[in-house]
Amino acid sequence: MSSNLKEKRIDKRMTQRELSEKASISRPYLNKIENGKAVPSTTVALELARALECSVEELFSVKL
Repeated sequence: MSSNLKEKRIDKRMTQRELSEKASISRPYLNKIENGKAVPSTTVALELARALECSVEELFSVKL
């Protein structure tokens, strides 16, 4: 899975702490998602997209 999460977060001028609080996840978990060490559940992906005011497809794509 490929992620544009970090770029979107930086574009919105948000810290990891701010985004993790808005998405109701821990900052270390968000860091793992941003660095490709964890794959978010559908619920978490939706919460991240909502917090960043974008679609899930803008944040994540599957590498085939």
